[in-house]
Amino acid sequence: MMTLTSLEVIRQMFLIPPSSQPYDLMMDREDYRAGVYNSYTVLEPSFGLIKDLLLKVLGNIQDGFFVEAGAIDGEFLSNTLALERTLGWNGLLIEADGDTFQKLQNRHRKAWASHCCLATHSYPHQEVFVKYIANSDSHFAKNMFERGHGVLKSVESKSPMRITGSYPDQSVPSYEVVQCLPLASLLLALNVTRVHFVSLDVEGAEEAILNSFPWGSITVDV
Repeated sequence: MMTLTSLEVIRQMFLIPPSSQPYDLMMDREDYRAGVYNSYTVLEPSFGLIKDLLLKVLGNIQDGFFVEAGAIDGEFLSNTLALERTLGWNGLLIEADGDTFQKLQNRHRKAWASHCCLATHSYPHQEVFVKYIANSDSHFAKNMFERGHGVLKSVESKSPMRITGSYPDQSVPSYEVVQCLPLASLLLALNVTRVHFVSLDVEGAEEAILNSFPWGSITVDV
């Protein structure tokens, strides 16, 4: 009987190939719901500046590879969509929230996708993921919360959402057990040893993830 290696298990169970279907993005629509969704481009002006800066700094790299952890639905505040769509890069999108990950898949991104959290140790482990769900009648609040307000329970005290109160008057927590995998293991399962851009937006877990990363084995440019 053939025994699968740990990297083969990761590739088969936790990595979904890039979509071959056309994009299904809110930014390409003009209906009312899309208008409400796309309001973040006005409310968060820094997002456009960051996107333009990334294209300027990384625009001369051909066949680049990115990682975006905390990818949400694959479109909202995405730091990698322009790299993929404009420059033709490939990459890996990581999202721990199961409901939000389903929305990410529906966007049909041309990148690998993984429903997991990044391990805060050098080995796989499970974590409790705390998701904040809107309980307000505010249409704006529901629109924002449905796109992912969550954090690993173990680092909740370090999360910016915790510091700002996580909109306690507008949300209630729900819980999901999620598998966490080392970033290096995910990359090696894809035979990737060089990453041109990494975006980590994981609500307080960034330092532990970076501290456990084997910098001598995988090259990271930005």
